[in-house]
Amino acid sequence: MSFNLDTWWRADKGKGHQSLREHVRRIEQAQGSVFDRFVKLEVLYDPNSKLAGESGEQLALVEENAIASNVDTVTAVVAATEILARYQTDGADWSQQRQARHLEWYSEELSKDLSVHPKCRRSFKECTKKGVGLTKASVVFDEPRIEHVMVENIVVDDDECRGGRAPRRMYQWEHIDIDELCARFPKHEEQILSLTKTNREWRGWGNSILANDAEVLWAYSLPVGRRGVKGYRPGRVICCMNGLDL
Repeated sequence: MSFNLDTWWRADKGKGHQSLREHVRRIEQAQGSVFDRFVKLEVLYDPNSKLAGESGEQLALVEENAIASNVDTVTAVVAATEILARYQTDGADWSQQRQARHLEWYSEELSKDLSVHPKCRRSFKECTKKGVGLTKASVVFDEPRIEHVMVENIVVDDDECRGGRAPRRMYQWEHIDIDELCARFPKHEEQILSLTKTNREWRGWGNSILANDAEVLWAYSLPVGRRGVKGYRPGRVICCMNGLDL
């Protein structure tokens, strides 16, 4: 596919949403078969899910779901092993080795506090069903946060992946509690409340948006070059609603 791209990453501050959301919608429409496949794979795992629809004639023929059994078995065998951080100390002296050991303890405690392993297990299970499992690390209220992200909520332009290249831009749809959203962006509280009352946009993947949730779109553009080197251009991150840059 080929689009006349609106360069949202070059837009003036506060105006990124004007071209960004339309650009993402066009990509999703062109990749409709991909998102439809995600729905079908989810239904194969759970024929009784909301995604399967109202018809129960075919569901009644299901006696044993081999797909669900295999997914659950692989997840139980592989994802049960916890991942622990290790700091390499080749050639280090005793003081550096001791510091590395303390960092490992700190990493292990941080992993437990943030419930990293349960979220990684959920991501692994999604991977066995749909081929990709994702977690997102971010900073919210000056604290680290780890979240499991559904692959259906991630959008990547095929054109940026030609020739096996890694894409320079990625987009994520997210539902955030309105109270939390207002706390994170207090300068826009009135606009957030106004938009959520008049615009209940919903992409939807089997479960409707909650009454106190707002839909936002994250967009990430990687920097060009290396900081401090000639030619460097910074990247950009935009979080927006329909009609507002947060």
